[in-house]
Amino acid sequence: MYFKAAKANGFLPAVIIFLILTAAGSLHAEKPPFEYNIFIYQGRLSADFNFERLFTDELVESIKAGLPLHLELSVHLKKSHVFWFDPTLGKYECSANIEYKPFGARFGIAITDFEYNVVRQSFKHFNDLLEKLNEALLLMCGKTADYDPDDNLYFEFKMELRRLTAEEIANAGKWYSGHKDSETDSFKKGANFQQKIFEQLVDITGMGPITHQFSGYIFKLVDLKQVRP
Repeated sequence: MYFKAAKANGFLPAVIIFLILTAAGSLHAEKPPFEYNIFIYQGRLSADFNFERLFTDELVESIKAGLPLHLELSVHLKKSHVFWFDPTLGKYECSANIEYKPFGARFGIAITDFEYNVVRQSFKHFNDLLEKLNEALLLMCGKTADYDPDDNLYFEFKMELRRLTAEEIANAGKWYSGHKDSETDSFKKGANFQQKIFEQLVDITGMGPITHQFSGYIFKLVDLKQVRP
């Protein structure tokens, strides 16, 4: 009797906590800050991501104005055996990282795919870079035979936006800040205009370095609707 009572008493708080988290929405899916599509392609679980919605008018204006910004995006698609997240399960993880810094008179980007292959590209105009980032970034995470339809999958996403440090600027050489080859008329507007843009960007978020983290969007492989041959 004592054992049964103790077991019941221990179970009750867990139920209460679960109900509280459920009511608060902590265990429910929320809308991710990016567009995505999950599908099966050539027998592999695959995902593509589109980050266009992250590039607000303020952010685009700041980059075009020549602010020395560091922008890094990372997205992970993971699997968990349980309803809540299990950080120990990294076997089936696939991820992508996008890092942006202005180098010289061009915009540079390095994309790291889930196999840790790094693809580096540079663009003279920001719109070309933006077009590249707006493309679907495809991740192929593994054979579908490796996945149990009852397993839960979830996203982990992080965005970091900050100003480059003095050392980073020195290492990068010339950067978009009134350089004669810079886009738009940032040369005429000068550093004060660029500082104002950055302050407006900070005001929007209410903090210094802008960091956005998202995790949660739980779904099951069996729920996937789109299957490609």
